[in-house]
Amino acid sequence: MSLRHLVRLTRIDALLAWRSRLPHVVVALAVGFGLLVRFALPADFEPGVSLYVHDGTPDAVFSGWLAEALPDAQRPASDEALRAAIADDATSVGLSLSGTPEAPRATLRWQGHESPQGRAIMETTAWGLWVEHGGLPRPSAHTLTLLRPQAAPVPFNLTFLPLILAMDTIFLGGLFVAAMVFQDKGAGTLAAWRIAPPSSAAYLGSKLLVNAGLALLYTLIVVPLGGVGGADWPALLALVLVASVIMSAGGALLGAWFESMSAALYPMAFFSIVLSVPIFVYTVPGVVVDAARWLPTWPVIFGFRELLFPTGREGALLTALAPLVPWVVGAVAFAWYSVDRRLMREVS
Repeated sequence: MSLRHLVRLTRIDALLAWRSRLPHVVVALAVGFGLLVRFALPADFEPGVSLYVHDGTPDAVFSGWLAEALPDAQRPASDEALRAAIADDATSVGLSLSGTPEAPRATLRWQGHESPQGRAIMETTAWGLWVEHGGLPRPSAHTLTLLRPQAAPVPFNLTFLPLILAMDTIFLGGLFVAAMVFQDKGAGTLAAWRIAPPSSAAYLGSKLLVNAGLALLYTLIVVPLGGVGGADWPALLALVLVASVIMSAGGALLGAWFESMSAALYPMAFFSIVLSVPIFVYTVPGVVVDAARWLPTWPVIFGFRELLFPTGREGALLTALAPLVPWVVGAVAFAWYSVDRRLMREVS
């Protein structure tokens, strides 16, 4: 690959991206999402369930705590009333306390859609109520040793930033590169280049570089505007670049193997849905999809979270980059082959 060809093609692609208003789109999205996170989404929000508790102990030992902790509507007078209350409220969980400190009993009533983690938390809560308010002897204390300082909780609005950052790096990046290739096809640029074609590596590399610049521009706007102050910037930008290369190579593949954006619509939608599975797991922690760990979006999204809100974990960048190495090599190699065979040589 000639460095002169790479520089020339990069300048051409950067100019075409500017004329196509791609930087304008990136800046508008970054500003819009940054303002959304900063001012529209609440910083304090605890999604949870409504808890209905019935005190069925002989001496009503929990009555004092219940009167302070829950409104009357969430303190049914009987177990039958408890069942009726949770049947009417699909977001609720019921807890019936009975027995004595010598023979404590707690019955949890579920809706059926709770995660294993949520059930474990409620079971621990029921046991804790007997210890704190029911007279159950407290177990012997244990020494707690922190392996590293506890990280500050991430505000609710900022938890969306890894997803917002991934949206441009993962999804829009591939779309932009595919659009650039389709534009070259429609404008007759590829037909002209086949007379004296540049190297396939220079053609692909110029588009990867332009899209990497757009990804960095998006990151440098949306992260500070969103209100993140302690991000690990060098590691974050490195992960953005690697993710951008993978997804941009994917966009070049679509551009090489399909004739137009409309023809690539369904494959693009399919791959977008598959790559979005880690986003679903991120937003719903109770869902476990082990196969999603093999997708490139998994280390990218969870790596973004760790680098945006460092917890002190050592080797966070290496942990995120290591699974991406095969994806980088495979995506770039296949993209180069496709560009060389399908675009530069017009092999059908």
